[in-house]
Amino acid sequence: MLLKKIKYSKYDWGFLGLGLLIFMIRPHLFFVLVFSLVLSIITNKNIPKITKRILVFGSIITSIVFIPIFLRFFLRLEDISFNSMLGYLDDFLILTQNLGNASISISDTTIFTRIFFLIFMPLPLLYNINNEIQLIASMENILFLIIFIIALINYLKNGSKFKALVIDQKFTLIASITLIVFFGSYLYNLGMGNRMRIMFLPYLFYFFINTINLKNIKSKQVKI
Repeated sequence: MLLKKIKYSKYDWGFLGLGLLIFMIRPHLFFVLVFSLVLSIITNKNIPKITKRILVFGSIITSIVFIPIFLRFFLRLEDISFNSMLGYLDDFLILTQNLGNASISISDTTIFTRIFFLIFMPLPLLYNINNEIQLIASMENILFLIIFIIALINYLKNGSKFKALVIDQKFTLIASITLIVFFGSYLYNLGMGNRMRIMFLPYLFYFFINTINLKNIKSKQVKI
C-alpha cells in the first residue's frame, strides 16, 4: 500500500495513516523510510518543486514531533539529552554481548562484517551450523544468494540508470540500502538478522523486478 501511494504520488490522509501505522509497529523503520522518501523526492526531476518543498517540510516537522516520542516511549529514556542517549548506547552494548545462541559482538566486528552477516548468513562452510533451524536457514540463504547474484548481474546488464528511475523505484533502492546499513549498524544476533530481512528484501526485489523488466519491455517495443 505504501509503494502504491508513492508510485502514484498520492500523499493523502491514507498515506499519513500508513506512516502512523508503521511508526506504531516499527518506529525506527518509520524514520528510515521517511529519510528514503525525502531523498527519492529530492532526486526526482518529474516532481514539481512546490510538491518537493511541501513534502520535505512535512517530513522535517514529522521528525521533530515523532523523534522525542520515540526516545521517550520506545527507548524509555527518562530525559531526552545527549548524555542520556550515550548512556543508553553503553547499556545496549553491554546487554547485547553474547546474547542468544547466534550472538554477534558489535564491539569485535565492523559494520561491513555485520552487513554481510545480515544479508547472507548463515551459509554452509562459512558459518558453524549448530542446529536444524540454522541448517534450514543456510539452505534458504544459498537460494537467496543465487537469486541475488542473478538479479544483480541482470540489472547491471539490462537495468535502468539511477537518473532514469521513477519515484517508487528510487524509493525502494534507497530504502533497501539505507535499511541494510541501519540494521547492520546494530546487528547483535544472527536470528534477529534473519527476521530483519523481511523489512528490506521486498523493497530490494521490487526494485530489481521493476527496473530490469522495464528496460527489457522498452527494448522489445523498439525492435517491434
